Amino acid sequence: MKWLTGFVRFLMGIAIALVQTFLSSFMLTAVEGAYFGRMNGMISPVFTGSLLIGSSVSEMFLNATFLFVIYVTVGFIFLIAAFFSFNIQSIKER
Repeated sequence: MKWLTGFVRFLMGIAIALVQTFLSSFMLTAVEGAYFGRMNGMISPVFTGSLLIGSSVSEMFLNATFLFVIYVTVGFIFLIAAFFSFNIQSIKER
């Protein structure tokens, strides 16, 4: 089962890089050029802090439940995030 956990962690590392790239490209279109550097300087520490908090919470969650419950919960959170992402795109098109 450790190979599954390692594989999912690898996929999450790729997903985090993709999300950061998506947010950076979204900021290019949504934020004025003068503020882009400031926003990018703020987003990077937020991602790092979120990663640390998420790792801590996932460890406590793993000790309290089973691995399958964690995967289902993460999938649900991913669907919620995708829903909000689609709302951002629809607002942007208006």
